[in-house]
Amino acid sequence: MAEAVELARSLDELPRTLLIYGIEGSSYESGSGLSDEVRAAAGRVAEAVLKFLGSLAGAGHA
Repeated sequence: MAEAVELARSLDELPRTLLIYGIEGSSYESGSGLSDEVRAAAGRVAEAVLKFLGSLAGAGHA
């Protein structure tokens, strides 16, 4: 992630504001699927992103 941000900065393509939402899993075994914790976190992140986008639309930026 840091390398992508630095690349955007070096190419003068980094936006003034950059929000990064991340979820870290606890197990990466093949076939293990999503844990309940990761599934819940994904829902919370999706809600946060939608809320943020809604705030932009309400402010006339979207």
